[in-house]
Amino acid sequence: MPVAVIVPNSASSDLQSRRHGRCAHDAGLACRIRDMTFLDIIHKSKSSQLFLIILEGREYVLKVYHRHIRKSYDVKYREIDPFNCESQAYRSLSGGDGCGQGLAPRFFGECEAVSTNGIPHLIDFASDVVPPASILLEYIPDMHMLDLSTFTIERGERFKQMLRVIHSLGILHGDVEARHMMVQPSTGRTLWLDFDCAQTFLPDRIPARWPQFFQTELATVDQLVKALVRPELLTD
Repeated sequence: MPVAVIVPNSASSDLQSRRHGRCAHDAGLACRIRDMTFLDIIHKSKSSQLFLIILEGREYVLKVYHRHIRKSYDVKYREIDPFNCESQAYRSLSGGDGCGQGLAPRFFGECEAVSTNGIPHLIDFASDVVPPASILLEYIPDMHMLDLSTFTIERGERFKQMLRVIHSLGILHGDVEARHMMVQPSTGRTLWLDFDCAQTFLPDRIPARWPQFFQTELATVDQLVKALVRPELLTD
């Protein structure tokens, strides 16, 4: 099944040509489910599950998605399948060396049709009408969301600059919240997570309806940072 991309037809081949970037990216690696040792469930939601796994002696995060079957009444102008959203964003981050710049976890590939047969950890996906899909990501231990305990003015400015770079690659994050802005206190590393609502475009061919949403994302992060500078501005 081809990955859906929200770009004009004339531009789609250009975007597809950026699939293999400077970050490690091996589509076969993410499909080797039977070679993986499942250690833990990191997070579980209606659309996906995140697992801590070991493959070839190395720890990774495996994210497995329930696929969205597009309906006639679904919006046509944006991607709504979480796997399509996130895998395309990570491909563009890889092609623009966004992973290498530390904007997001390193991306190690994807699998568009995961076989769940004989894999007890994937039992929740066994009855899906369309086979689940997956991506394989770098595992980064001891990550904490940006909050009063992890916030510094320097980190706040860094997150804003990182989002500007992500936008420059044609990626609208789609869900900019503090829970997707992560800090590793031991190293000071900062990165954005969860691109499963992202919309990805060729940077020079963003449709007319979308620039306002990029601006809104930047304004939202700016307000969040200001609220953390002045905690009394935080609201429920």
